[in-house]
Amino acid sequence: MRQIAKIFFPKDSVGKYLSRNGHLNPVPARELANATGLFLQQVHASPNIYVIEDFLSGQEVDHIMQSKEFRKGFKKSFTDAATHLQNKVDSNRDSSFVWFGKMQTSVIARIERRASQLFGVTADRVEPLQVVKYRPGQFFGRHHDMGVLFDDGSVELPERPPRRLTTIFVYLNDVDPSNGGSTRFPGLVNEDGIPLEVFPKRGKAVVFCNITGEGTPDERTVHEGCPILQGVKYGMNIWTNDKR
Repeated sequence: MRQIAKIFFPKDSVGKYLSRNGHLNPVPARELANATGLFLQQVHASPNIYVIEDFLSGQEVDHIMQSKEFRKGFKKSFTDAATHLQNKVDSNRDSSFVWFGKMQTSVIARIERRASQLFGVTADRVEPLQVVKYRPGQFFGRHHDMGVLFDDGSVELPERPPRRLTTIFVYLNDVDPSNGGSTRFPGLVNEDGIPLEVFPKRGKAVVFCNITGEGTPDERTVHEGCPILQGVKYGMNIWTNDKR
């Protein structure tokens, strides 16, 4: 398995609370709040998974959902070239999506900066924001954000950058838990054998790292978007990568 030769986050920012190899570590809430205005709630350790209840403000969510891209631009989702050699429609994923341009608006630029500050990287490491839409019955099966997930649970590291080091998935609308639509980590189970799930709430984000301390894909962060049973679920992917 190939390894990423070197991954370091700056030590003069919130990134100092990340280990040098990219692992998300527990963040002192007061210091993080002072640096970014965000509070991270740790919902799992080893690997560390965080929830931020108010990553986006209501005004920011409205801006995204009132944009012309959101109203007219959704297309059938596919597996993109960041994890495969070429874009292709994937039967494991039947949602639709739309991209926003880098720094397309002042609000989009602010969201990109917030994500970069959270990880202590420059804003150019943040990929263009992607909004996804799930109608009743639609889902995104088990997958890994960095590379191809094989049947044996292993993950292939892409040969070349950009490779997605961290993920922020933001929910853009409320979904009642009885209607599904959660983000589930099937390999992260509690003592009762129940997997970790994060349920949609407008403005809330789930945050995790896609690599191990050795620079290989962290197979523990395999996750899935559970089917939405009623209504519609909207979410936004914010990825940082190692492209220089």
